[in-house]
Amino acid sequence: MQMICSRGARYAAARLGLFRGRSVSFKATVKNSALIVGGAPQSFRVEIREDPLTGRTSRVFNFPSKLALPSPDLDNLLAGSEKHCPFCPANISKVTPSFGPEILPQGILQYKDLRLFPNLMPYDGISAVLTLGDAHFVSMLGWAVDNGKRIARALSVAMEFFSILNSLKHSESVHNLLWWNYMPPSGGSLVHPHMQVFATSTPPNRVREELLAAETYYAQSRRCFWEDLAEEEARSGERFLGNIGETRWMMSFAPSGMIGDIIGVVRDAPSVLELSPRMLLDLAVGISRAAAAYESVGVWSFNLSLLGGTSRGDNSTRVRVIFTPRIVIGGFNSSDCSAMQVSFGEALSLKSPEELQKLFRPFFSADASPPASR
Repeated sequence: MQMICSRGARYAAARLGLFRGRSVSFKATVKNSALIVGGAPQSFRVEIREDPLTGRTSRVFNFPSKLALPSPDLDNLLAGSEKHCPFCPANISKVTPSFGPEILPQGILQYKDLRLFPNLMPYDGISAVLTLGDAHFVSMLGWAVDNGKRIARALSVAMEFFSILNSLKHSESVHNLLWWNYMPPSGGSLVHPHMQVFATSTPPNRVREELLAAETYYAQSRRCFWEDLAEEEARSGERFLGNIGETRWMMSFAPSGMIGDIIGVVRDAPSVLELSPRMLLDLAVGISRAAAAYESVGVWSFNLSLLGGTSRGDNSTRVRVIFTPRIVIGGFNSSDCSAMQVSFGEALSLKSPEELQKLFRPFFSADASPPASR
């Protein structure tokens, strides 16, 4: 424990020096790689970008080729997959576990065809699965046909679960997190749409790093980093996508996805316990539009995370979602998570966030209509 505290103190001190007297800044080291292709000299630009909050770096290449990914054979992928699916109506009540009465007297949370129950492979003391309905498969565009209402209902069920844990003063009710592995390239083991709902007193690395850095930023400036980031991105317009109600949407300056990330920040909501039904719907609409935007370039899988602060009234942070597309590469369907990321913790992105913003901004415009499902 002493080692962890000491490391955290050193990190906070370093970030305090970085933030001192400054607002949100975007730093990149630009390098050019010179080589000979077919006898002709060529130069390729590489940007090593620093995350404006944590300083963690990403490498952005912005390859000149058009972003158009090949379509997968979903019919072959889906064929017969529902037969043994534990989340389909014929099986879900037979094979899924339930919570003890000390947490949920009824064992599960259910709203219409949405169900929340314990994970058979738990990540922590409180680890739940939330199914998004009876439908075994919903396409990327399928989440937009109701303008995000199904996603909003799922988020509401998750928030109800977090509120129950908070009211019980459960020891794990500290960091309330949610993530979604949509389709196999995301690391999801099942096609049937489901989210992971996770309460823990031991936050994952990214959560811990971002909270500490945001606290350091607030201690120096008396301002919330995420509010400042959204304002600066809206002002510059380079990566900003648009406003949806109480949420602001933008491409990440230093992305973790191979073709960028989309971030949605909720205005004036430090903790997920403070999210109103209106805020949840705004988030859901943004998520459905992010899915539609990436689907337009051939993406058919993503990771989504929702995170915030630990308590109500924490002015240093805000609730946000991070939408990261997942792709397969080449004829062998290789993973987009390379050794650079796994071994060195360094993300690679093939397209710049600024170029992606030009493609995706129309999906977030005020008059954008839900796309037709395919």
